[in-house]
Parts: sequence; C-alpha cells; structure tokens
Amino acid sequence: MAKAGDIIYLARKARGFTQLELARVSGIGQPKISAYERHAVQPTFEVVERLVGYCGMRMAIGLEDNSLLDEEKRELGRQRRRVVKEALWQQLDATKGDRLLPYGSVRFP
Repeated sequence: MAKAGDIIYLARKARGFTQLELARVSGIGQPKISAYERHAVQPTFEVVERLVGYCGMRMAIGLEDNSLLDEEKRELGRQRRRVVKEALWQQLDATKGDRLLPYGSVRFP
C-alpha cells in the first residue's frame, strides 16, 4: 500500500511540478510538502486529495474481493501437498520399502 507522501510525490512528478511550484498553486508551504514526501509528517486524507487535485489528478479508493485470492491460496496448498506426497512415494519406491530417506536427501545408486 502506498504511503501518503509517495502519492503526493508521484502526482507531483506526473504533473512535472517541483515542490515549490506545487506549493505556489496549493497554498501549502514547500517545507511542508517536502515533509509529507519524506514521511516526516503524515498529511490528512483531505490534504493529500487536495494536493493530488492541484496536480490534475483525482484519488480513487476501491475495495476488492479477496475470496478469489483465498481460493488461489488453497489451491496452491493442495498442489504443494501433492508434490510432497509424490516425492515420498518416489522415495519409498527407490528404497524398495526398506526405509524412507530423510526429507530433502538424495540417494545415489
């Protein structure tokens, strides 16, 4: 997630403004803009929105559904378990049932 100072910096650079130019059009002092961009001072949402607006942009905040992401995580877990099971069966076949090799070890003929 981007920090407020990063958003201000990116909007200012996209517009081609220096800190001084943004300060002149916004009425916020250049030292304050510098402090925001350095994360020395945390601006309010309204200040960020205002500065971004002076750069010719607007803020958009959205939400997204994480349920698909959760399902992707579950599928990845299932795939990992299958790989581990296959590796264990291969080890068992390689040792002809005598004993299992320690996890991650390699057996040479």
